[in-house]
Amino acid sequence: MRKSLGSKRKELSDTHIEEITHLFGPFTEAKQDGKPISRIFANADFEFSLLPGEVIITKDFETANDIAIVAFVPQELPGVICGYHLTIVRPSEKMFGRFVKRLFDSQFLNSPCGGKRMIPYVPQSLPLSDLDYGRLIRKVGPANAALARYDGLLQSVINPSILLSPLITREAVLSSKIEGTQATVDEVLECEAGIDFGGEKAQDIQEIRNYRKALVLASEALKERPFTLSLICQMHTVLMDSVRGANKTPGQFRLDQNWIGPAGCTFEQATFVPPAPLQLRDHLQAWESYLAMDDFDLLVQVAVVHAQFELIHPFKDGNGRIGRLLIPLFLFQKHVLASPMFYLSEYLETHRDLYYARLRGISQDDDWISWIEFFLDAIVEQAWANTQKVREILELYEKMKRQITELTRSQHAIQVLDALFDRPIFQSGDFILRSGIPKHTALPFLHRLREAGILHPLREKSGRRSAIFAFRELLNCAEGRNVL
Repeated sequence: MRKSLGSKRKELSDTHIEEITHLFGPFTEAKQDGKPISRIFANADFEFSLLPGEVIITKDFETANDIAIVAFVPQELPGVICGYHLTIVRPSEKMFGRFVKRLFDSQFLNSPCGGKRMIPYVPQSLPLSDLDYGRLIRKVGPANAALARYDGLLQSVINPSILLSPLITREAVLSSKIEGTQATVDEVLECEAGIDFGGEKAQDIQEIRNYRKALVLASEALKERPFTLSLICQMHTVLMDSVRGANKTPGQFRLDQNWIGPAGCTFEQATFVPPAPLQLRDHLQAWESYLAMDDFDLLVQVAVVHAQFELIHPFKDGNGRIGRLLIPLFLFQKHVLASPMFYLSEYLETHRDLYYARLRGISQDDDWISWIEFFLDAIVEQAWANTQKVREILELYEKMKRQITELTRSQHAIQVLDALFDRPIFQSGDFILRSGIPKHTALPFLHRLREAGILHPLREKSGRRSAIFAFRELLNCAEGRNVL
């Protein structure tokens, strides 16, 4: 429909009007002069109220760059007063309203100058009502089994937040890398140990550190209260603190229309337009309600939770990172995981193109099945990879326990060990503080560990500046390659 069915109805041919009338029934128009809304087509049963199943199309401005916005009416709205250029489509018994809406949503509305016109996305209602459970069930079983095995291993770890600390940093690095950051795990830890980085690298490192802080904040909060929009806003505030995007209303849902596409693209060049801001709060509240319920399978549910959040795109920046943080936090809150330490970013980064393609499949074709299948495959593969990684770290811990106990011959051996695993790159002064070992005892320990080749110096002590050491074997184990 290239032309408005408002005041320009005479531009439509009689044949065109007849065809539209046959398909969709009566149309109405709002007059500029403020007179009551008149009927374009005679229909004694028609009154001006919005009825369930109808579709309304609004048209902004009177230029070649008009934007048509299509909306489905879910409930009766009597006594509606409308503005200029509103079209109401009342589908017939053979043409359902949701189909009519998708018909308009599925194609660009063309302007007279030939440019494409994007329509804001309208998320599907949750829980999804038309999933092919028979197709999904063959994926659901293996995914749940793989994750249960991983969680069983996690529960055997006495203090996972310390022992597996490098994996938390690695997740922050990989999730941020999907958004374009270039820093590595060792660079993040070096920065925290006091090595200076400048320019873009410093910004990248701060974004990664913020990601980790947001994860820790939410993990602690979920021990006492449920997942809410308020908590997500708190996470976003932490994520965007003092980094790129800090000027884009951190912790607040957007009030403007955003769009996704190549860097610097215009609205007309966008590849995806998230929901309009006026409907954003309704979509978020519906999503929040879905968070609180238990769907038929929690792994399918977390796949839907993540995708729906990405498609709603409620913030001006940082949506992808918040969306990926939701995955371990949701599973932790639903007691699928004993601790929120299952991370998918490694798989999503490796399969980035397919990741985005499956999300586009939802917005363009309502293809939830392909997305959920992709997500369940990701869980299976990442659960296996994470299980192997955790086992390697546990083996290294046991090996180091024996070596450090023999080297130090001290009651402080476990304190030394835990301090190394908690922060594998550190200043000597920081090591003394975190381990709780007296300085006159701790410094000789560090000397012996260096002499034994367990610690590698990144910076020698100079005047009042402390030495910086790295526990290379743990870093290389966590990364799966030699990083130092």
